[in-house]
Amino acid sequence: QTADEIIEFAKQIEAAGADALTTGIGWHEARIPTIITSVPRMAFAESSARVQAEVSIPVIASNRINMPEDAMALVDSGKAQMIGMARPFLADPDWVNKAKTTPQAINTCIACNQACLDHVFANKPVTCLVNPKAAREASWDVGAKPTPKTVLVIGAGPAGMAAAVEAASLGHSVRLVERKASLGGQFFLASQVPAKAEFRETLRYFKHRLDVEGVDVRTGVEANAEDVAWADKVIVSSGVRPRNYNDAIAHVNYDAVLAGTAEVGQKVAIIGGGGIAVDVAQHLIDHPASKEAWASNWGINPELAGGIQKPPKRQSARDITIFIRSAARLGQNLGKTSAWAHRAELKLAGVKVLQSAEIKAFSDGVVSYQDLYGVHEAPFDTVINCTGQVANSEVIDWLESLSADFSVVGGVADPTRLDAKRAIEEGMKAAHAV
Repeated sequence: QTADEIIEFAKQIEAAGADALTTGIGWHEARIPTIITSVPRMAFAESSARVQAEVSIPVIASNRINMPEDAMALVDSGKAQMIGMARPFLADPDWVNKAKTTPQAINTCIACNQACLDHVFANKPVTCLVNPKAAREASWDVGAKPTPKTVLVIGAGPAGMAAAVEAASLGHSVRLVERKASLGGQFFLASQVPAKAEFRETLRYFKHRLDVEGVDVRTGVEANAEDVAWADKVIVSSGVRPRNYNDAIAHVNYDAVLAGTAEVGQKVAIIGGGGIAVDVAQHLIDHPASKEAWASNWGINPELAGGIQKPPKRQSARDITIFIRSAARLGQNLGKTSAWAHRAELKLAGVKVLQSAEIKAFSDGVVSYQDLYGVHEAPFDTVINCTGQVANSEVIDWLESLSADFSVVGGVADPTRLDAKRAIEEGMKAAHAV
């Protein structure tokens, strides 16, 4: 449909007696992402505004509207008279009540789709990454609160923060110890990727809850024997670190790149084809500074009758190549609703992907790699290790030496694949098991 046809259709629906119109922008039949984290907030508000300007009945705006200030901005500006949301109510069923009084307490939908829409396509029950209780509230009902205990949580990634907040809400006295200066662990690193900036809302929410629940948060220090002696129960959520790569090949690890502590040149080789490699590549490409720039990158053009055109060719300031040792597709473990968009964005930015290709050497600015066709050489400035993680399990041995009563959750329990959904749920379940 053209924009004119949509307006005419809206007028006819109003004339037929409709009380309101919803302007859901569509689904993934289009080649343009509409619902994932990388889509800017209110990206399609102007589409609602064009319809609202032509009809007298309320127009309901939707798609990537997740916080009260954005919803009110649309209504106050007259771009829509109502707002339609779905996923935000999975993330926080008290969204409306909190919007009235304490918006900072909202557990924000981050549009990851990992436990809602991705579950739908896998025939799994719908729930929510940031709220594992969603659609399963009855199974989390504990009735009377347990006898208060002292709980030490070691590590403040998603699993640790969730465990600390949940344990404190159940009446326990909780101490959360994090050896780094900031909270969030691998989730914090992911939030540094511009396409995943929405993840910062989850960190904001947890920090708010930790404060409200009175958790004793200690950062920049290691847990010690005194902490363990204080606790009736210890929950280990010490997380993961990058897997060691070939020391003979000069490289930097993905965590240093995402944290901004590593120097990265213009010609970049990324080793690994999983979600971390996708994140690092997206972190390094050029990013649109506005909704309008994002729309242009995807070929959205309201001036055209159909509203879209072929995306313009563009080349990131960095020349990036991803080397995947196996024949696996880039990001093959990513969710169905988001993987295709991440691949498309990297392709549009000129990122190259080499499958069945392994780097054998890197010296004097030259990478030597082998693929199915032989050995090749190519100039590169930086090699980045994105080959996976190993558990920070040293604390487990230490706790065993102290005969401590502890449980293990999150990445340290299974470092083979980073999974914030699993980490948050495991942290909360560990709190209920105290």
